[in-house]
Amino acid sequence: MENESYTIVGYNEIPDTDIRNNAALLNADLEELEACLEKKSLRYARQQERLERLQQSLKNTQEDIRVLKMILRYVEIYHCMGQNRGFIPHKDIFRFFMRASEVYDELCHRLHCHINYKYFCRAIHLCYHLDSRVRRNGHDNLSVFTVLGYFKREREE
Repeated sequence: MENESYTIVGYNEIPDTDIRNNAALLNADLEELEACLEKKSLRYARQQERLERLQQSLKNTQEDIRVLKMILRYVEIYHCMGQNRGFIPHKDIFRFFMRASEVYDELCHRLHCHINYKYFCRAIHLCYHLDSRVRRNGHDNLSVFTVLGYFKREREE
């Protein structure tokens, strides 16, 4: 073998680094950690908001179930008693909805909850025959949606 020289770098040799370069790297790492902390904090705040909305939604759903059970029980009792649907002539519909609005307010006050208009109007539609102004083949009573419209109009006044 010819004279070949190999340079072996030992473990005892420390690479030459500039102190300012290390400080810059440390600052960059700190900034990155602070940015990560800020992102996580914002994410946590958004998750808290979503959780609060979800909990409110669960509470509202639970209240809706309670109200629906009461309405269903009322309608079943009404029909089990053998009572026919009450007939309301078209000329008395506005007065009927004025009274229905008062009953709605009283129920909400007594039950300490808000009753969904749709549920209340469905119960009205099930228990009362509201005479329609227009006579069509087999459709002489108001639809659920028309009942809801009359009820909303009365609530706005």
